[in-house]
Amino acid sequence: MTVHEKPSPSLHPEALSLPARHYIDPANHQAELERFFLGMWIHAGRADQIPVSGDYVLRDIAGESLIVTRASDGAIHAFYKRLPPSRYPALRGRRGHP
Repeated sequence: MTVHEKPSPSLHPEALSLPARHYIDPANHQAELERFFLGMWIHAGRADQIPVSGDYVLRDIAGESLIVTRASDGAIHAFYKRLPPSRYPALRGRRGHP
């Protein structure tokens, strides 16, 4: 074995990959989204990206749309964006200040 070769584990000949359902089943995809993204903290940006009261960033994470804003007291808040885009006329682009 050379330095660049990796040892291959001894697998059952039929166990070369997961069954196709693990890649194409919508229920499996949803379960993985919930397990890996929706049950833990997610990095949505840095505080210096919204330095002024009223600044915002929009993020799409695991099929959910989030708005992260800087409040008038300097606190940072994140909200699910549940309304249609027409209800957010002040938000222009992925980042900004209304």
